[in-house]
Amino acid sequence: MNHNSAIYHPLRSLHGLIFLFIAITLFTVALILELLPLLLWGSFMMALIISIIVLVLIIYFYTAHLIHSSSLTHTLSMQDQETQVTLILDFPSRPLPLFLFIYEWESRWAASPHKQYLYTTDIKLRKKIYLHTLHSHRGVYEVTFLLRFTDIFGLFTIEIPVPHKQTILIPAPIVHAKMDIPPSALHALHNLHHSEQKHQSHNKIANQFYDFKRYTIGDDIRSLDWRLFARFNELFIKNRETQHSTIRMIHSMEIILPDPSILGEIQLDALISLSQEIARSLPEHALELSIGDSFHLNKYRGDTLEQRQKLAYITTHTSRKFQAIKKAPYVFLLHYTQISSIIGLLDIYCPHILIILYEKSQYRPTSLTIQHTPFEVYFVSY
Repeated sequence: MNHNSAIYHPLRSLHGLIFLFIAITLFTVALILELLPLLLWGSFMMALIISIIVLVLIIYFYTAHLIHSSSLTHTLSMQDQETQVTLILDFPSRPLPLFLFIYEWESRWAASPHKQYLYTTDIKLRKKIYLHTLHSHRGVYEVTFLLRFTDIFGLFTIEIPVPHKQTILIPAPIVHAKMDIPPSALHALHNLHHSEQKHQSHNKIANQFYDFKRYTIGDDIRSLDWRLFARFNELFIKNRETQHSTIRMIHSMEIILPDPSILGEIQLDALISLSQEIARSLPEHALELSIGDSFHLNKYRGDTLEQRQKLAYITTHTSRKFQAIKKAPYVFLLHYTQISSIIGLLDIYCPHILIILYEKSQYRPTSLTIQHTPFEVYFVSY
């Protein structure tokens, strides 16, 4: 009889179970000892990152509190071609700068939807910060501010809005570089002046009616022309000269506003510079400058601080109504793109002078011919 011997299973015996437990325990201890440095290093790095984040948040809220409690003032140093603006940010106590962080001060200047500028500068946090900006673009700006700090690795950036707005007026600069005005245009302006002065001197009679002009405070209301008021809804008075008055002919200039756009603002600045150049070229003439239907400057020279400050308020969004009542010759300053919008509105019997701007980067426009009118047209590049 054959007997099959029993098969031996070590795991089913007590000794086998003890041996397996000891092996698993030794393997686990060895694995822990091997990975322990990595676990400790990971815990250290995690604690460091959390500490940095907490420190940044504490300093952020502290700096934000200081900014909301700070004061902001500005001073202006006006020069001929640019204005230096000094902003003074004064904190109630010294801010806490973060190590390995870069601080930036950002200011946004907005004079109109199409005339905006952005300035940024690196700063060091102190109790009182002086920020200097050179600005040469005329305008009345609403200025908003922002404080930004970024780590040197560029991993993240934090911005804190500054709750202080400033209204800053930058006067029109005095342009010393002469514009290329054709000598024939200046000669025409001189001839216009002399011919009109001669005509008025010949017809000079006491209390003689010569022309209309817009009503300003202080004028004699008895000279108001109510028929013109009924027709154009604007006050005009009859301009009279007495027998003993000294006649000095007034040149009337009008700037035709370009279309509202970024390019239009650049064109408007060039037109204002052109008006200053004309005023400088005609020192013996009395000039009156009009822009739109609400801006008028008498005795216009273009270089006085008062007039330069008033010119700062003009943008392409200024009221654009054009007055076609021109009983005497006018000098019109306009960009080449505005020709079609004005020609049909002028009195074709008055010898107006049109001085038209165009960009140097473009070809010079062909000579403009207006048939059956006494208009004189000149081109100036900028």
